[in-house]
Amino acid sequence: ESSAYEIAVRARDKGSPAMEGHCHLRVELIDINDNSPEIVLTSLSSPVQEDAAPGTVIALIGVKDSDSGANGQVRLQVGKELPFKLVSSFKEHFSLVTDGPLDREKASGYNVTVRAVDSGSPQRVTQKTFYLPIA
Repeated sequence: ESSAYEIAVRARDKGSPAMEGHCHLRVELIDINDNSPEIVLTSLSSPVQEDAAPGTVIALIGVKDSDSGANGQVRLQVGKELPFKLVSSFKEHFSLVTDGPLDREKASGYNVTVRAVDSGSPQRVTQKTFYLPIA
């Protein structure tokens, strides 16, 4: 896909003598925020061991948005009340890792909601929820 197109226009009349003119036209496309982010859970370690050390990778998550520019820039969020956090692995790929102690007696598992928010106006939001049992 291209965000700009160059068009050459040439016109010629049928007079005698024929007259001719030409110009170049540049058309720039401006993206609208018409696509919501997509969250893809590419790997999940389940159940999670209660004695998992902080920083243990639990899931690999990919995110993409088909829009361009700011409309296609996405950030991921996970609830601050959970003992997990998101770490950017590389562009559009994140690791969900443990961020604190897990106690099976307090919680036998967690509903983890990952939320993707783009930078468009208005923002578009997608979320995906999955259950992580603690062993």
